[in-house]
Amino acid sequence: MAHRYALAWLPRATATQGEPVSVLVPLAEKDLPTLPVCLASLRANLMHEIRAVHVVGQRSARIEAVCREAGVNYTPEDEVLPGSLVDVAYVAGGRNRGGWLRQQLLKLSWPAFIDAERVVAVDSDTRLLRPLAFQTADGRDVLFTADEYEAGYARATDRLLGPGRRCSWSFVAHTMLFDRVVMTALQSHIAARAGTPWLDAIIAAVDRTIGAGLSEFDLYGTYRWRSHPDRVVTRYWYNRKVDLTTLRTPRVRSPLRRFNFLSCHAKP
Repeated sequence: MAHRYALAWLPRATATQGEPVSVLVPLAEKDLPTLPVCLASLRANLMHEIRAVHVVGQRSARIEAVCREAGVNYTPEDEVLPGSLVDVAYVAGGRNRGGWLRQQLLKLSWPAFIDAERVVAVDSDTRLLRPLAFQTADGRDVLFTADEYEAGYARATDRLLGPGRRCSWSFVAHTMLFDRVVMTALQSHIAARAGTPWLDAIIAAVDRTIGAGLSEFDLYGTYRWRSHPDRVVTRYWYNRKVDLTTLRTPRVRSPLRRFNFLSCHAKP
């Protein structure tokens, strides 16, 4: 990983303009302090025309008010997910992972509630620092790759897709470009393999005895990479984890500006 960070200091190609997209940001109330930073960074640095921004998450008057003020669409998760999944039980290591699982299911469900062909999903605690496009000049989708590897993610992905080759790097980069045709094909593949609705198959595939039982980005990224290798390109994410104060600083210090993303997982 250290040598990858060192490469952040080398010149990189200027991002080209990609196709129009909508943006999806899953949100819980605890993430409200980072949402304005995330949205502002997308508007400043996402090299795609943004047709609409959709915030989806727990039903909350506070979230609704913030979204109204920010001029973005807000959809409560209980209008999207079946009731059984809104209240899904997932406790591992003494931590309630239900909300963490739901936000992944929301991302995988986006074709049902967003009228768009392409959607950039971004975790609300992530900030884009540099102009970035999720497509290359020749039209291939960019799959950002990270260093994180969790055996639980890989096991769930293989249960749902079937065994196959794996990328050398992780697709768990806190952001991804989703394509409607690919996502619906993924859902159909999962349902056909399991013989059940795709959401039920995903819940059954999650090992709820561990905290890292599923990754939506690993699932979609691996499917996209395996099934359409000529239509994608992988690029390292150049992400740094920072505290909340640094994430919200209007002008970050110079060394950090060499990275593509900042992320903050510690919430007040």
